[in-house]
Amino acid sequence: MKASRYALSAGLVAVCLTLHGGAQQNPPQQPQATFRAGVNAVRVDVIVTDRAGTPVDDLTAADFDLAEDGKPQQIDSCRLIRVKTELEPGGEAPRQIHTFDDEATELARDDVRIIVIFLDDYHVSRMSALRLHEWFHRFIETQIGLYDLVALMYPLTPTSGLTFTRDKFALTSVIDHFEGRRGDYMPRNDAESQYAMEAPWKVEQIRNEVVVSALKSLSYHLGSLNEGRKSVIVVAENVGLDTLGAGDLIEAANRNNVSFYPLDPQGLGAAPLGASETLRAVAENTNGRAIGTRNNLEAGLESVLRDSSAYYLLGYTSARGADGKFHAITVHTRKPGLDVRARKGYWAPTAAEAARAAEPEKPAAPPAVTGSLAALAEPRGRTVRRWIGMSRGDHGTTRVTFVWEPLPPDPGSGPGDRPARIVLVASSPAGATFFNGPVGNAPPSEAGAPGGGASAPPAGPSRAVFDAPPGTLRMNMTIESSSSSREVLERDARDITVPDFALPRVMLSTPAVFCARTAREFRALRADPVTAVPAATRQFSRTDRLLIRVDTYAPGAAVVAVTANLLNQHGDAMSALTTEASEPSPAGHVIDLPLATLPRGDYVIEIRAKGEAGEARELVAIRVVG
Repeated sequence: MKASRYALSAGLVAVCLTLHGGAQQNPPQQPQATFRAGVNAVRVDVIVTDRAGTPVDDLTAADFDLAEDGKPQQIDSCRLIRVKTELEPGGEAPRQIHTFDDEATELARDDVRIIVIFLDDYHVSRMSALRLHEWFHRFIETQIGLYDLVALMYPLTPTSGLTFTRDKFALTSVIDHFEGRRGDYMPRNDAESQYAMEAPWKVEQIRNEVVVSALKSLSYHLGSLNEGRKSVIVVAENVGLDTLGAGDLIEAANRNNVSFYPLDPQGLGAAPLGASETLRAVAENTNGRAIGTRNNLEAGLESVLRDSSAYYLLGYTSARGADGKFHAITVHTRKPGLDVRARKGYWAPTAAEAARAAEPEKPAAPPAVTGSLAALAEPRGRTVRRWIGMSRGDHGTTRVTFVWEPLPPDPGSGPGDRPARIVLVASSPAGATFFNGPVGNAPPSEAGAPGGGASAPPAGPSRAVFDAPPGTLRMNMTIESSSSSREVLERDARDITVPDFALPRVMLSTPAVFCARTAREFRALRADPVTAVPAATRQFSRTDRLLIRVDTYAPGAAVVAVTANLLNQHGDAMSALTTEASEPSPAGHVIDLPLATLPRGDYVIEIRAKGEAGEARELVAIRVVG
């Protein structure tokens, strides 16, 4: 979380540049809300409780009256959404989140609560933040259910870095490190350094814009997860939202079925409630509610969960067209004595949005492309990234390159919990050993001497290179910490197939990806094909420039033609990439790929080698995250 806390998305950079008179970037196209299934189909979540505040769960469509712009509407569907909170006898236990696919699967369910706690450190004082620790500990430990999915977000957390978890310890660990920065203008990242010398009022203006941009992006991101209700607890004392900013935020929230619950931590002390009136208006207009005094904090936090535990999704077909206008909604129940809460309305799509929604779905990507993209889903709970490359070795062997680099630390982890090295044992099923030793930056005195002094975690990727015969290769990895005791953080074992590059056909080595952040770094990588270490990660920034190296093999002196293309996630060719011969290997080729022009998303680099002895193809998936 700390690593992503100060990461900047392209949209937030644009906010800073705009307020400084710089070049403004076009904002990314926002996805359509999934709860609006068609141009004229409308879904609205409705909370119904009795006089005691208990959810009412026995209503049907006939029990509701719904009007749009004052005109009665025919309710087409009425579905009660009841989420799971505790494990029922014989019920299914909550699924553990190990991979991004696990997370996506669980987020798509309509029987789980999705909650984001937005920690607006820009608008919370240091003392207020300290008072919040105990309250959120109690809320997470006693009220968050087994099936709930919770994420923590700061103003500068990109939505691509948002992580939902059921791990209560991880959540409370992040809360413990939450610091208020209201009135503190000391820059802590490159973006804040851009305006560090501005007047305080200008800094506050920029911070307000950053928060609004982050909450709008969060709303659209949550809307892409499922059509059910999503709750955002905004921890802030006072955010300066103008009418336009509040209106845009309400529109984004209602388009994506997101409800806001502003929590003013000033109410936990002696100071009176000082929540921003505009934030309170955002809550009221998104079917949320404001939280802000010691007396009602626990009840307010409990209401967030209660509102999401049982509600109705009413659907109807609107007679309006794609006019892009706001349409008011009123919902009543015909049964007396019940309290009904619903959104005050929604924004209809524009004609352009309706046209995009009507476009036919693209065909599924080819299996090879899908399989390549699947490699981008990093398993949860891992401490390192790994990459294994294959190329032609000496005397009929295959050269194996093993690269690893540390993942960002888990919330609350100490310095001794960081991976410092991997002890790798590579062997054949019959027991022949081809490599046995540490891979990392362990001091020379420690090599071969367990229990020696601790080393610092490696700053970048570490590499081991060895030769192995074609066939099955068994790789046993022990990831050790940087503590003096060399604590084992993780163990992994896998069998891989080593190809035979001496076969009489056209073949390609495993493409190696190198990442440069400056022109100087790129020139150094290009000039050093021997000692430069490939990247283990496949997630890059738009400011990065990639160098891909690959070797071709063919029988004898056969000529091989090498081509490369950049594909989108559907497998469609976007552009041809230039390949060039590279020294010192006569079979070496390089591809120069700047990422500055690519929007955030997943891509595949397709490399083909063709000659008289056949054709070979390699795919490399990459993710551009900001």
